[in-house]
Amino acid sequence: VVSLPSSSLTAVEAFVLGAISKMVATVATYPLQLAQVLLRLQSKNDVDDFENDESSNEPNEDNGQSNKNTKAYKGMIDCLHQQFTQGGIRGLFQG
Repeated sequence: VVSLPSSSLTAVEAFVLGAISKMVATVATYPLQLAQVLLRLQSKNDVDDFENDESSNEPNEDNGQSNKNTKAYKGMIDCLHQQFTQGGIRGLFQG
């Protein structure tokens, strides 16, 4: 067992270490939060589109079918991949 010196942190050291740890946590989790928001917006738009489609079942002009079940993202990994493909590292931290 390795024993550490029994000195305690000063208030400034504790503040700096806390700020650094928060920065690392934010950089690590922000892309996941972005993907979560995009997937939730997609789900909400699907519900809104479904409600609108029930009231007017007009076919799509392109192929004669309605616009149901057209999702931009298949899941979290696909969402992150598309964001990275479209915008690189910056794409993962937009918004």
